[in-house]
Amino acid sequence: MKKLRTLDDLENFISREFSWRRKELTNLRNLSLSARKSVQSSLLRLSLTALYAHWEGFIKSSSRAYIEYLTSQGVPYYKLNKNFQAFALMEHYSQPGISRQIEFTTCMDFLDLSRVDMHRSFKVDSTKYIEAKANLKSDVLRDIVQKLGISYEPYELKSKYIDETFVGLRNAICHGEYRELRPEEFDEIYAEITSLMEVFKGQLLNCTYQKSYLIDRNY
Repeated sequence: MKKLRTLDDLENFISREFSWRRKELTNLRNLSLSARKSVQSSLLRLSLTALYAHWEGFIKSSSRAYIEYLTSQGVPYYKLNKNFQAFALMEHYSQPGISRQIEFTTCMDFLDLSRVDMHRSFKVDSTKYIEAKANLKSDVLRDIVQKLGISYEPYELKSKYIDETFVGLRNAICHGEYRELRPEEFDEIYAEITSLMEVFKGQLLNCTYQKSYLIDRNY
């Protein structure tokens, strides 16, 4: 990933990431829905696995870009919101010679008791802390948005849908199970997931425009 030093750099990166993925998914959707019945079922299953790949890929790449942008700004930890200050604690406990493992939520709870230097500039390896783990299910998404300091509310009512209807079906297909996927069923999943991707895109860009990652937005 190239250096993302300005707001324009970040906006262009996230917009391009969303645009090419949405275009590819739209092409696959149209191809699948218009295909002959003899091949449509196969194309729908393949398109669903591609939809998951872009879901995970976009959330990871745009989240990492946001972290990289904040790193390039050189803002000290103490000027950032608590979720970003927690990264300082995580970095401290991941240093060589310190074997204790600490979870992000635990860092949030113990920040007030920490003696970690919060005057140094925010600097985080985004690939280390933004990951999809086994699958980008609702609990993993919740962890990512918490780290980024954005609201999970838009996804709250969709948690079961993400886990069971989308990721569960994708996993079954990828593990070799035969699942009949009706065109209208795929089209609904496509609409729901691409909509959530767009929501996530908007959240990240709004946070950047409004500098909501700062305790004092006048900084």
